Formats: sequence, C-alpha cells, structure tokens
Amino acid sequence: FFIALSCIIAIGTNLSQFICIGRFSAVTFQVLGHMKTVLVLILGFLFFGKEGLNLQVVMGMTIAILGMMLVRQRFIQARRKGTA
Repeated sequence: FFIALSCIIAIGTNLSQFICIGRFSAVTFQVLGHMKTVLVLILGFLFFGKEGLNLQVVMGMTIAILGMMLVRQRFIQARRKGTA
C-alpha cells in the first residue's frame, strides 16, 4: 500500500513541477522546491517520530521558511513598482 501511495505522490509531484516550470520564474521554482522539502521534513516528523529532530534541523527549516517569505515579499514589492 505504501509503495503505491508513494508512487502516486511522486507522479503528482512531477506533474506539478512540470506545470510550474512554464508559469513561474526560476527563483520562484527554487522557492517552491525548498517549500516542498520543508513540508516533507515536517510531515516525516509528524508521521514517523521526532528522532532526527534537533536544533540544527529546526533552525534550517526556520531559515528556509523565512527566506521564502522574504522572496515572496520582494516579488510583491517589485510587481507594485512594475519591475517584475
């Protein structure tokens, strides 16, 4: 069951990446990739336990999330100014 579920999720991930490539910039695509990684880590900790959860991992996820928020804010500001 889990192997089939993993395959279905992988197909969905690949299709979503294919759709994103044509619609977003390279920076946005990278930010989405980092967001996916953070979500995978969080879901892994929720489903499989917190054995690998330490301060370094939490700080890394926090920095990644703050970076995503900063990039998004910069894109919004650039669009308002008409430079993006």
